[in-house]
Amino acid sequence: MPRLAAAFVLGLAATLPVQAASTADTIDVEDEVTLVGTGWDFDPPTQTFRIFDSNPITITGNAVSIGTRVLVQPGPFVANLTLDNAMIDLSGIGGGDQCAFDMSGARVNLTLVGVNVLASDGQCAGLRAPAGSTLEILAASTGSLTAAAGSPGAGEGAGIGGSVFEDGGTITIAGGTVTATGGGSGGGAGIGGGSFGTDGNNITITGGTVTATGGSGGGPGIGSDGDGGVNVSIGGNAQVTANGGDSTFNDVGGGAGIGSGGANNGAGTPLPAGTIRIDLSQGATLIANGGAGASNTGSGAPIGQGGFRAASNLPADGNGAGLSNPAVTLSAVSAASSATFTCAPAAPATVGSTLPNAPPTVGGYQWLTSTNNGATWGTPAVGTTATTLVVNGVTQAMIDNNRYACQTVATGGGLSAGDTLTFISAAINMPAGITPVVGGGVAATVPTLSQWSLALLALMLAGLTAALRRKPGRLG
Repeated sequence: MPRLAAAFVLGLAATLPVQAASTADTIDVEDEVTLVGTGWDFDPPTQTFRIFDSNPITITGNAVSIGTRVLVQPGPFVANLTLDNAMIDLSGIGGGDQCAFDMSGARVNLTLVGVNVLASDGQCAGLRAPAGSTLEILAASTGSLTAAAGSPGAGEGAGIGGSVFEDGGTITIAGGTVTATGGGSGGGAGIGGGSFGTDGNNITITGGTVTATGGSGGGPGIGSDGDGGVNVSIGGNAQVTANGGDSTFNDVGGGAGIGSGGANNGAGTPLPAGTIRIDLSQGATLIANGGAGASNTGSGAPIGQGGFRAASNLPADGNGAGLSNPAVTLSAVSAASSATFTCAPAAPATVGSTLPNAPPTVGGYQWLTSTNNGATWGTPAVGTTATTLVVNGVTQAMIDNNRYACQTVATGGGLSAGDTLTFISAAINMPAGITPVVGGGVAATVPTLSQWSLALLALMLAGLTAALRRKPGRLG
């Protein structure tokens, strides 16, 4: 080759991106040559990277057209993994039910860096974490994860959680930006159980930005498509959007934003919602929308049950019973030395179900107070059932960082036995301009440190003067 041509080829090669290879602590999903690392190996026949140790491992690379996948094996260890600009997309590969990231029976601490995509094929969850597995997406995450169940027309798994017929595992999200979508043809949850799973197990979201959308067969945004309910807790500073899937199948109801999927049992009964706790007092936000039902069915509640098909001998379709979002709001008005807090149900307070399903019974309001700016909360002895609370300096200390919130609990009515929906409002600080009140109801200012010092000095001088007067001989 002439020197000029050789120089051109070498120069062109230098401008092309260099594919990173796997190392001891890094799995590059494009590298099918390196077979062994520290705590992992690669199985060429199945194109699977297998993780079997707690050694910190970073997963990176683009495997969209390759077909490689990740399997965390169960065992007496917690896998410490980082997804760092990793893309595993099996949705167009074919060949059956294949999971992009499978951690069935395993425990994983996951950190997100950069932009990451996990998309599965067939009936698999995008990130498979079924019952018996424990997944925590750590607060240290600065990146994003998009997890999608199997392809439209086939998929019935959850975005994150169980595949078809599987319950979801124990899933905690504390950071990062997470987008999870259930399968395109079934009732898989965005986060939780797959289609026909009995429950979504334990789902806790305390941080990060989370968007969860149920599958187009009436899957819940966050929750379960089965008859066992779910245990969901949202709080901290999480920013959550939960969308129940619209149903595209006749006789299947729409999914709840948070709760259960749409039912198709023809008996006039919805699927149970389970135990759901929404706490906005620490700065969390929630947008929850129920999905629309198909013909002969009702819509899902924002928080509660999915829609269902009424029994054939009943004239109405069934909307899921539950709470609207927000279920309660809090406002405050200050005047002189008092502040009046008002806890009001949003309009509507519940999703008004058509017969035969009735809205749940909303219990009394419980007032929560914090004297350390929301770090911890207690329950005052007043206002446990009233919707207004008047606070003044006679009955309760007023300091700048007092905060108030209220909660309501919904049970009974059209909800299933054992369903409990708790909603805690966003908190409000004590309004500015309140003058503290001391005993007897007399308004007074709180002495500053310098005022106390002057008072103490005056007392000391008065005492010294009195002592000198008793012993005048000492002055000569």
